[in-house]
Amino acid sequence: MRHTFIIILMALITLTTVSAQECVVRFEPERVDFGHINESDGIATRSFTITNTTANDIIISEIVSTCDCTVADYKDVTIAPKQSFEVKVSYNPLNRPGRFDRPLFIFIEGHNEPFEIEIMGRVTPRERTVEEIYFYDMGHGLRLDNTFAGFSYIEHGKHYEERIALYNNSERMMRLRLKHIARSGAIKVKCPKRVAPHTSADIKFYYELPSTSRCYGSLDDKFEVRANGKICTYTISAHGIAVDNFDFYDDILSPRAEYSKKNIKFGDVNSEALPLSATLTITNSGEAPLIIRDVRCTSADVECTLHEGTTIEPGATLATDVVLTPKRSRPKGAFSAQLAIVTNDPIAPYQVITLKAHFKE
Repeated sequence: MRHTFIIILMALITLTTVSAQECVVRFEPERVDFGHINESDGIATRSFTITNTTANDIIISEIVSTCDCTVADYKDVTIAPKQSFEVKVSYNPLNRPGRFDRPLFIFIEGHNEPFEIEIMGRVTPRERTVEEIYFYDMGHGLRLDNTFAGFSYIEHGKHYEERIALYNNSERMMRLRLKHIARSGAIKVKCPKRVAPHTSADIKFYYELPSTSRCYGSLDDKFEVRANGKICTYTISAHGIAVDNFDFYDDILSPRAEYSKKNIKFGDVNSEALPLSATLTITNSGEAPLIIRDVRCTSADVECTLHEGTTIEPGATLATDVVLTPKRSRPKGAFSAQLAIVTNDPIAPYQVITLKAHFKE
């Protein structure tokens, strides 16, 4: 009985403490609603008051926002009992269209936890300029909203499409041409041949590998852009990673690749002590055979004993050697490369191992 009484007493003390902290200040209004504001009108300002509901002075030590778009105009201030202090809050809507809802934290000396008031509203977007929408100035009157068509995994037997928007910012008809300067052999492109003055259009990129394809790993394509026969400032690139079609894999009875290292650091080495070797192990913790689909390194100085087509049975571990043998006679300074491995693991089919070394002078 005495033990139960102590627990109840402690709970009451805790509740009293929390209640006392909650009653230290009062906010009016309880939330700051900016309502609908126009992005084009610039910074908007609203205010709220903090009232000291205690019998003692309180000191506002800090008011913190969760982003730099919201700023509270205040200085360290002491609020006397039953008195109030007005805080002005500014919100910068530039490039922030749509609804916003974020807290503002008020720190009071003597209290470990900050008090919180909600800042909210909705920003009506302004009309964007051509330069803002189509950021990349390709020259010759051509502008693009991007220069990179990023794909994630490209599964065999599926269709993938990305677009780059363009705009003819000139006063005459524009003739367009894309020239392949790096080719994966898997991409298809649909580019408008002509674009009228002050008109937008799309360049469409497609990856669609046959279900019987033996293509795995990085798909990298790069294009030179010509407008009215003149080479443009930037090239356009597309990238994806070819993997198996995982619709045909069982969620439970599937392989699972686990790597002993994600980073291989050879450390500070003497260029005369070559080649350098490290061991990487791959464990199949799944319920089906793990098949190595592709192995590539970004440096010709690295060789790996792991090969395409290697199979690791469920529960088995395979050790592979990663050997660094620089082709140049006396390498100097930092060395960095990436070893990319593609498997039929449906959860994480693509793994990058970072390789680093530093050759002493």
